[in-house]
Amino acid sequence: PAFDAIVVLGGGISPQGELSKASFDRISVATDLYYQGIANRIIVSGRWWHRLPVPPVRTEADAMKEYAENRGVVKSSIFTENKSEDTIGNAYFTKTNFLEPNGWRRIAMVTCHAHLFRASTVFRHILGQDYQVVGYPTLTIPESSNIKEEAARHEIISAQFKELDPGDSKAIEQKFSYLGKLGLAG
Repeated sequence: PAFDAIVVLGGGISPQGELSKASFDRISVATDLYYQGIANRIIVSGRWWHRLPVPPVRTEADAMKEYAENRGVVKSSIFTENKSEDTIGNAYFTKTNFLEPNGWRRIAMVTCHAHLFRASTVFRHILGQDYQVVGYPTLTIPESSNIKEEAARHEIISAQFKELDPGDSKAIEQKFSYLGKLGLAG
């Protein structure tokens, strides 16, 4: 395979545990890529957005895993990262829980088109130069407001990363101290 794993970023979940359209589109693309043979593993990533007023009954990652299993993806090929509450967490916990321990260096990252540029920046900075990250967007056409919002978020995250060396996990943990608290959570 061209990649060690396909990493799918959560894109929302209802309080009842149903995937949002963004999450559904992302896991659909990921399973299609899996069946095309670009990787023989899928890492589903995401707890839920940290600003939700009511915690959902299950994580985005668990719901995406169920979808992939229902599409026939072998259970042992699906890895679940369910601590992250944002894109930084997606990258950090994917790296520390799966990529580093297994020596996986080449990932296909699936997210929506509007989120792809920022997510790629985050993943490349958190993972560092020893990793290859190739983005695969969903085919959903983003609204112009989403594009503008993502561009603004990209500027903010780029400024935050400016003082950090790519791949420096200790500096990233210090800068984004909430990651340590999430890592200790269930």
